Amino acid sequence: PSSLFVWLHGFADDGGASWAEFAHAVVDGDARERTLILTPDAPLVRAPRAFEAHKGVKDDLEVRAWFEPRLRSAPGRAAESWTCDGMEASIARVRAIVDETCAEHAIPLARVVLGGFSQGACLALACAARDLRDVGGVLAVRGYLPNRVDRVDDGANEARPHALILAGGADPLVPVDWSLEAGANTPPRGVV
Repeated sequence: PSSLFVWLHGFADDGGASWAEFAHAVVDGDARERTLILTPDAPLVRAPRAFEAHKGVKDDLEVRAWFEPRLRSAPGRAAESWTCDGMEASIARVRAIVDETCAEHAIPLARVVLGGFSQGACLALACAARDLRDVGGVLAVRGYLPNRVDRVDDGANEARPHALILAGGADPLVPVDWSLEAGANTPPRGVV
C-alpha cells in the first residue's frame, strides 16, 4: 500500500464490519487497492455516570470509548473546562498505530488520512491538531475539537492537513455549533 486510512468509531461502538465496509466505500476506485484501511477498537471502559443518567444504562456496563464524552448537559461542568479524560492515551494510541503502520509499509505521513464518526471524529481532529499535524487529511463526521486548548496555531506548521468536517443540525449529542467551532479552529484548509 502507498497510503493509509484510519477510521475511528464513535462512543459505545466498535471498528467492526460495518465501519470497515464504510471505510472501504469512502476510499473509492483505484485508490482502494493502494490504501491500507484500519478500523481499530477503542478500549473498553466503564460507562461514564453522565452517560448512565442520560441513557439509563446499568452501573456495570462496559463500553468502547476513546475518552470520557463531552455531553451538553454534563452536571457540574462548564463547557470551557471540559477535559475529556482519556484523550491523551487515545491520541498516543492512534499515533502509535500510524507510526508503526507507516514504518512497516513505508507510507509517508502526507499519505495518511484520519477519519471518524462522532467521538472518533473528535479524536481524529485532536490528533491532527496536535501529534499528527503532518497527515494528509482528516474526515470528521459529526465531531468537534474535544479540548478547547486543541486549537491549531496558525504559525505552527505550514504543511497542515486538509479537513472535511460534516455536521447535522438535528444531532442531539453533538450540536452543530461544536462542529462549526472545530472548523474555525482547524487549519485554514478546513471545511464545514
